[in-house]
Amino acid sequence: MVDKNLREWHTLFHYATWAYRASIRYATGTTPYQLVSGHEPVLPIELTMQYTRVARSIDLSINEYQESMSLELTDVEEELLKALEDIKA
Repeated sequence: MVDKNLREWHTLFHYATWAYRASIRYATGTTPYQLVSGHEPVLPIELTMQYTRVARSIDLSINEYQESMSLELTDVEEELLKALEDIKA
């Protein structure tokens, strides 16, 4: 990806970090993104193709969406503990 012009690596850096954050880690069994946010990342293709998961969140009112995000964040602690157990095993 960067082989063609080494001086332009910074223009592609966000693609590399996105791929890293959205890829499942063997040790934790989940993605770094999911451990931080509590849900899987929404990929650009999901927005353009209006996948069901995205469409459901679009139809929610602001209060319903905030409540949904709060519920997902409460699950983050459980995911973090599970990931920690997986690393220790």
